[in-house]
Amino acid sequence: MANNSEIIDYFNGKNIFLTGATGFVGKLLIDQLLRKCQPNKLYLLIRSKKGIEPDKRLEQLFEDVVYERLKREKPDILDKIQLISGDLAENNLGINGKSEATLIENVNIVIHGGATVKFDEHIKKATDINVKGTISIIKLCHRLKKLDAFVYISTAYSNCPYKEIKEEFYDPPIICDELILITSKYNNKELEEMTEKIIGKWPNSYAFTKAVAENAVNTYAKGLPVCVFRPAIIIGTLNEPVPGWIDNIYGPTGLLAGVAAGVVRVIHTDPKAKAAIVPADMVAFAIVAAIHKTKLMGPTNEIPIYNFVTAKDNPITWSDYMNMALKVGKDMPLEKAVWKHSCTLQSNPVIFALYTFFLHFLPAALLDLVSII
Repeated sequence: MANNSEIIDYFNGKNIFLTGATGFVGKLLIDQLLRKCQPNKLYLLIRSKKGIEPDKRLEQLFEDVVYERLKREKPDILDKIQLISGDLAENNLGINGKSEATLIENVNIVIHGGATVKFDEHIKKATDINVKGTISIIKLCHRLKKLDAFVYISTAYSNCPYKEIKEEFYDPPIICDELILITSKYNNKELEEMTEKIIGKWPNSYAFTKAVAENAVNTYAKGLPVCVFRPAIIIGTLNEPVPGWIDNIYGPTGLLAGVAAGVVRVIHTDPKAKAAIVPADMVAFAIVAAIHKTKLMGPTNEIPIYNFVTAKDNPITWSDYMNMALKVGKDMPLEKAVWKHSCTLQSNPVIFALYTFFLHFLPAALLDLVSII
């Protein structure tokens, strides 16, 4: 985002409600909105987690290295943050009456990025957070007195059983209300036994519930100034606030970590397949731009969808991605790597199995034998 732009000017004095603040993209959105824009207040929905209360989690959030530049450039900026204690999985978001009234009276922009992103999440929990939570956010949006824009952050893989994903809604695997009814009717063990049948062609509970959540948006959010934003696989930052920042080892980043450490030496994939990867800071920029465009479009029954993915005219393959990573790894090897890093991408399952035996299993077995001796 360039300084002195129409988009940045729009955020001056605005009140923003953000879910998913402690997540990867949420952290970058906070940085962008506070460092480049001048909002009046940023309300963050944060729940208790692993015995840590929301206020403590908020404190820990701003200890992250990603905010060093923000705190250096704007030392008093955190005064614009207001904690909203709540939980997407609870009725009415689990927020108290005072917080609810504050949001209803003041919020101009809602960014719903909160979700459970675990692929193997229990179908009940995934539904409660990703589907019921989205419906609760939408219902709140209908009550907001000053709403300019509501952005729902989905995923480019919400409709992954389809070969081509256009910027449109697809028939859901199951309508949102029916899924909520099923997950509330049966106990956890029964749902575990039913999960494969429930999710059908979808590969995991995450992609499945994100597809159903899109149905919730299409069902309940009509008449609001709203859009759906679908990012592809999100990797580390390109430039801002610092190049290469990431706070997790999910997806391609986890594979690179294994390769750099010398423990992953072969990967089962098509080297020529296009890698649908996008830098995290560009995702944050695009979400901010989508907010502004949604405000300009106003309330609608034809909800726009934005797929934020690798451009067709500038593709990158998994082979390209790995070769670039290996080049960087050569210049900056890990100090504690157990083996010189290298990696082969192999699409043939038989050859992959042979590679795995000689490059993964056999060295590990020899090391185990040495350890025993």
